[in-house]
Amino acid sequence: MKNVIIIGSGIAGLAASVRLANAGYKVNLLEKNDFAGGKLSEVLINGYRFDAGPSLFTMPELIEELFEISNIKTESHFSYVKLDHICRYFFQDDLIINALANPSDFANEIENKTGEKAEKVIRHLEKAAEIYKLTAPVFIFKEWSYLQNLINPKFWKAFLNIRKLDVFSTVHDANAKNFSHPAIIQLFDRYATYNGSNPYKAPATLNVIPHIEYNKGAFLPKKGMYSIIESLITLAKAKGVNFHFNQEVKKICFDKSGVSGIETTKGFFPSKIIVSNSDIELTYKMLGKEKKYSKAAKEKSTSALVFNWGIKGKFNKLALHNIFFTTDYKKEFEDLFDKKRIPADPTIYLFISSKMVASDAPPGCENWFTMINMPAGIKVGDKEIAEIRKTVIEKISNRIGECFEDKIECEWILTPEKLEDRTNSIGGAIYGNASNSKWSAFQRHQSRVPGIKGLYVCGGSVHPGGGIPLCLSSAKIAVNKIIKNEAKS
Repeated sequence: MKNVIIIGSGIAGLAASVRLANAGYKVNLLEKNDFAGGKLSEVLINGYRFDAGPSLFTMPELIEELFEISNIKTESHFSYVKLDHICRYFFQDDLIINALANPSDFANEIENKTGEKAEKVIRHLEKAAEIYKLTAPVFIFKEWSYLQNLINPKFWKAFLNIRKLDVFSTVHDANAKNFSHPAIIQLFDRYATYNGSNPYKAPATLNVIPHIEYNKGAFLPKKGMYSIIESLITLAKAKGVNFHFNQEVKKICFDKSGVSGIETTKGFFPSKIIVSNSDIELTYKMLGKEKKYSKAAKEKSTSALVFNWGIKGKFNKLALHNIFFTTDYKKEFEDLFDKKRIPADPTIYLFISSKMVASDAPPGCENWFTMINMPAGIKVGDKEIAEIRKTVIEKISNRIGECFEDKIECEWILTPEKLEDRTNSIGGAIYGNASNSKWSAFQRHQSRVPGIKGLYVCGGSVHPGGGIPLCLSSAKIAVNKIIKNEAKS
């Protein structure tokens, strides 16, 4: 039985461990923290539970596949529900749009509230589905290889339909062409932020994202987002994966013949096969001076500032997912990416899992995960945090018509610096590199580190990108590469 070491217990690392264990490998997974999950973690404070990372669950079939290949029933360890109401959008002019899960209902809601024709929304979602159909087989679920794509019929189908992919337009330009109402343009522009990018620069191919949310569906695990991690830990252990917590990797050891193992704060772990689920830039730092990571044309995605608030009270005007938009979206992204500063009027995302998972807050209370986007690498002091906190409280209070500051019972704040410390994400960048050019997607690191036999990578900072579905796909791509290469040796 061949030995494999996995660095990091993010969702991609966990998925890779399950796949490798099922393929007959002896798997040791090393994690620097005393908890698993990476960015998909949780925080417990005074009877409140907060999901401290991703909050929207899509493409559950990718989780189910891990149980299926393990011959274990998914429902015995993990369950989820489909959302009827995806998000509530609050705009500056008292306009509120409910993003209903049914595409027709959503389109009618938009027409009733803004006058934007429902047919335009339906066509937009149909276009998103078409982009997905063309790109998913050759990009999302497959290693990107120029040579292999030359003999791949699905690649040529996508290439010959390149105009349909909107590669040469930006997300904003395409949305401004499709819609006339500024609120609807802003609503669909926001999907570029799903991988930490700027809709005024990112290619309109990213308009594929609403297809995942509306045509395929949005979900919530019945026990909250962290139950995804808990179920995968249970599954991995059932397949024989060994977990080693509080083991921070300091160095990946290698020579001309390939990797030989890793050095941690507590000792040496030998292995001829290593999978790094760390940030790709950090992975290269672990290799030392002999192997350098090229930063050329690799702009970082956004980071975040999060206020986790335990709220004594219930707010019926709020939904599970809520967005409070800025009055000047373009300026917000100029601040985030061009000027590298905190936006003066940030868009706010508010997730309240206790709306559906009652145990996440004490009776009569709610758990508010309140987030704004931040430039990666920025350091914020107490004074700045206090100013942002005041801005966030005022904006939400004004939009819902009710002040809540005196109802905050407890608070836990996550800054970009703290995010980097907890997850080893360089600069606290949530998605690794941004996708602010039409070439960005093709510049992501592939599943194998060239020139070093036995070293592979997976996770949100490498191909195909960030977010739960893409991280799960990256794990599958990396494991398939390992199995293929090992079969040759």
